[in-house]
Amino acid sequence: MSTLVDGRWQAGLGDPTLLGWVTVGAYAVTAFMAWSQWRHEVAHRQDPNNRLVASWRGGGGPPAPPPWFWLMLTLILAFLCLNKQLDLQSWFTEVARDHAKAHGWYERRGQFQVGFIQALGVLVPVVLLLLLARLRPFDAARGVALTGLVVLSAFVLMRAASFHGVDTLLQSEWLGMRLNGWLELSAIGLIAWGAWLGQRKLAAPSKLSMPSARAPSRSDARRPRDAGLTIFRASLL
Repeated sequence: MSTLVDGRWQAGLGDPTLLGWVTVGAYAVTAFMAWSQWRHEVAHRQDPNNRLVASWRGGGGPPAPPPWFWLMLTLILAFLCLNKQLDLQSWFTEVARDHAKAHGWYERRGQFQVGFIQALGVLVPVVLLLLLARLRPFDAARGVALTGLVVLSAFVLMRAASFHGVDTLLQSEWLGMRLNGWLELSAIGLIAWGAWLGQRKLAAPSKLSMPSARAPSRSDARRPRDAGLTIFRASLL
C-alpha cells in the first residue's frame, strides 16, 4: 500500500476508492482464473486417456497450444493487482527524480522522459508480436485473452506517457465512471473471458473420452428373433 505525501512515496493506500477496490478484485479473480487454466492445461497434457491430447501427440490434430501463456498472464495480473494500491510507478518516478538531482541532469529530465516513453512504445509492441508468433496456432481462448492483454498494455502506455491531452481524456467520465476505469476493466474482462473459454474447451474432450450409450433400436430387438428363426429352419432341412 502506498500514498503520496508532499510528493514523496509513503506506505498507504494508493487508490482507496470503490472503483479502485473493484479493480483490485477484478485483477485478483482474473489472475486466479488464468492460474487455474494453466494448471488444468498442464494436467490435461499429462492425461493419456484424453483424446484431444492424444491427437496432439500422435500428429492427428493441430499442435498443442503452450500452457505457459496462462502462467505469464497470472504473473502479470498478480503484479498489477498489487501495484493498484502499491503505486510502484510513483516510487520509481521518485527514485529517478532523486537520481537526476544527484547527478545534475534534472533540468534535462524531459528528454529522458520522452526517451523512456519511446522505448516503451517500441518494446511493448515487439514483445506482443513475439508472443503472437510463439502462440501460433492459438485457439479462441488465447485470442480473446491476448486481445485483453493488448488493450491492457495500451492502457499502461497511456498512463506512463502522462501527456496532458491523454490525461484529460482518461479522466473524462462516461456513465458515471472515468474512461481509464472503463478501459482497464474492459481489458481485464477480456482476459477473464478468454480463461473461461479455455476452461470450457478443456471440459469438452472429457466427454469425448467416455463411451456414449446408444439407445436400442428396433433392429437390435429383432436380431435375437431372426437368429432363432434361422436356426429353426436349418433344423428342418
